[in-house]
Amino acid sequence: MEQKMIFSEATFKYLFDKYYVPLRSYASRFIYDDAENKDVVQDVFTAFWKGSKDFANEKAVKTYLFYSVRNACLNKLRKEKPTSIDYESIDLPSVEEGIIEEDVLKRIRLALSNLTNQEREVMLRSMNGISNLEIAEDIEVSVNTIKTVKKRAYQKLREQLKGIEWVLVLFS
Repeated sequence: MEQKMIFSEATFKYLFDKYYVPLRSYASRFIYDDAENKDVVQDVFTAFWKGSKDFANEKAVKTYLFYSVRNACLNKLRKEKPTSIDYESIDLPSVEEGIIEEDVLKRIRLALSNLTNQEREVMLRSMNGISNLEIAEDIEVSVNTIKTVKKRAYQKLREQLKGIEWVLVLFS
């Protein structure tokens, strides 16, 4: 028999810290306004804290939170624009997509954290669209050094992200 999760303030804080950013990211796929999707996610956590806490494990909590955010976003959209959108005919992000995205992002963050400081800094700047030349100028090294650092970082990331190597396209 599975043991139920025991909820305390510390457990709630742990869940909030772990899932707030992924839930905001998921909510932003429905509601583009940052302040509004922030409110939706905070409302979901508030209702979660006040409501029943009868979950078998963390996976069940994660699924509940993603479904709650999805439903809250759809309810908000329906209230704001009740007749202008046919929700059945548009392709809305599924809860499963949100959970997979959260898992992939977690793996990417972990892989990036395992790089050296210089490799991480170069890769993050590269992901933000900064050219090799600009990175080299900013950190006062040669462009060839940046290319070498990126090559080494790509090799490490490829190894750590086995199975989701397609993600490396994001770094290019």
